[in-house]
Amino acid sequence: MAEQLADLEVKVAVSMWQTVEPGSDTYHELRASGHLVRDAEGGLLTFAWPTREADEAPTLPMAYCNAPQGARAALWRRLNANYVR
Repeated sequence: MAEQLADLEVKVAVSMWQTVEPGSDTYHELRASGHLVRDAEGGLLTFAWPTREADEAPTLPMAYCNAPQGARAALWRRLNANYVR
């Protein structure tokens, strides 16, 4: 899609937050590599965010990424793969 927009001389802007949605490919990659922020008891530090799907719960527990500890590289790989090409 980014290539099609570029052909139309449209520039793509991506807003990057240091949070990730459970169930996404990025979430699983960051969790497996230990790049999600944990609370004092060792659980994931999360906050409720509205879901996109009407048939799901009204909110999902979004997790915070720990960018200085390597999550930044994983996120940039995914952004480059999906938006830059």
